Amino acid sequence: MGLRQLHLVAHGEIMTGILEGTILGDFDIVVELPKPAFLWPSPLGIASTLPERFRPYGPYGQRRKVCLVGFADTIYEAPWLDGNYEFWGLNNLHEYIDVPARGFTRWFNLHHPDHMKDDWYRNWPSHQAWARMQRTLPIYTPAVWEDCPTTVAFPKAEVEQLPFGTYHASTVDWMIALALREGFEEIALYGLNMTESGEPISARGCIEFWLGQAAARGVAIRIPEKSHLLKIFHLVQSNTQYGFEEFHLVERR
Repeated sequence: MGLRQLHLVAHGEIMTGILEGTILGDFDIVVELPKPAFLWPSPLGIASTLPERFRPYGPYGQRRKVCLVGFADTIYEAPWLDGNYEFWGLNNLHEYIDVPARGFTRWFNLHHPDHMKDDWYRNWPSHQAWARMQRTLPIYTPAVWEDCPTTVAFPKAEVEQLPFGTYHASTVDWMIALALREGFEEIALYGLNMTESGEPISARGCIEFWLGQAAARGVAIRIPEKSHLLKIFHLVQSNTQYGFEEFHLVERR
């Protein structure tokens, strides 16, 4: 008999008429459309992925905005004096900025110690010593480091409940997804250009994907103008002579 059901919706109403010469009366019109494959889960709640003793309520209560901070020069434009933000740092940023003075509320190092011993052999000893000294700053890690009292296992399973929740290419996109899962109303990114970061080639695209996910949910996105995120890059062909004429591999406007 062939196809006997036809799902057609236009402007919220079931279409009637003729489609490619076929009378729709030949089909059983289905009013109930199939439900989407997934629904956005309700937010977990601000700081709900932290043990109670680490939750950064402070004098402002639960802060509804979060600022993710990286290593690029736009770090100095971050809203450091705005008490409505949580500030999240990562990796060995503590070697370049005064962490207590800046009011960081959470830290992230989503790398296995064996990886850091091999690839971070210059920074690992100082980072490990710094982590061991922490008493109030929660540090998200893939699994708790027994010798570091404030490490907290990253809530991977909770984050993966989001649509496309397993798609991640860097620490930063995991951080964005966690902020989205907890229900923050604004996500700011400073010091995170993602052009010469040493991250996987997919990292910038993955970060922008999760920013798009956040924006689609009505979350405000704050990025400095000088950031390379959410910018268009063009590869260009040129006949300029290397070393003697001005030459740009990437055109930026």
